[in-house]
Amino acid sequence: MERAVEADVPILGLCFGGQLLARVLGGRGFRATAEIGWLPVRSSRPDLVPEGPWFQWHFDSFTVPEGATLIAESDAGPQAFVAGRSLGLQFHPEVTVGIMEEWVRAYPHELEAEGVDPEALLEETRRRADASKAMAWQLFQAFFDEIAGLGASGSRDVATTG
Repeated sequence: MERAVEADVPILGLCFGGQLLARVLGGRGFRATAEIGWLPVRSSRPDLVPEGPWFQWHFDSFTVPEGATLIAESDAGPQAFVAGRSLGLQFHPEVTVGIMEEWVRAYPHELEAEGVDPEALLEETRRRADASKAMAWQLFQAFFDEIAGLGASGSRDVATTG
């Protein structure tokens, strides 16, 4: 990841990827209060990171690196930052019902330890599926167009022809 940052390659860091991006850029990663579930996120850039509940499943957090811009947070701490052509997120915009079913099967011990009912989590994910998908696509498109600069109207060439 350090080489990608040095080469100005756009990075979209999701959860641990956001924590790792923060560390590579000079922030600090640390053990934090666990967050598992659909939790509210406040955003100063709702065009990029829509406000509302985003899915969280993490036990660690990060400090926003110097020179980066915090654009979303929750009561637990930073949730999103922009640094150059990169976006670091603490939450999981990629979650679908299928992904959640896999996680619930793979990590029941984590849910039990945190007092999270797996069936209730799956039901809430099903209820939020359409809205979550729309929010995620908005975030991904805004990252692609505005942060990474790779959209159809972006300032960088994606490919050249000979």
